[in-house]
Amino acid sequence: MGIITELIESVLNGEKQCYMFAVRRFNLWLYKTGRSYQCNHEETPDRMQNTFMDAYLSLSAFGRRPDFKTRISNIMLNNCFRREKSRFKNETERSY
Repeated sequence: MGIITELIESVLNGEKQCYMFAVRRFNLWLYKTGRSYQCNHEETPDRMQNTFMDAYLSLSAFGRRPDFKTRISNIMLNNCFRREKSRFKNETERSY
């Protein structure tokens, strides 16, 4: 069992402060993921915060699977995609 799996297990067992260690572990990873998906420097931290909150809220549904990094990466990409889709929609509506 890896350290992240143990941290998530601890969070699911009520030690909510352990989630901060997972956040710190993947902060740079999520930043790079957001920037690679064309989120700008100012928007990326907001997307990251939303991602960590979404991941935290879905921990119990996600279960005790060890692929937390994959899970938060997917959530981050979805958050970036929704933002880009929303921005594109607003720009096309304004052009008419």
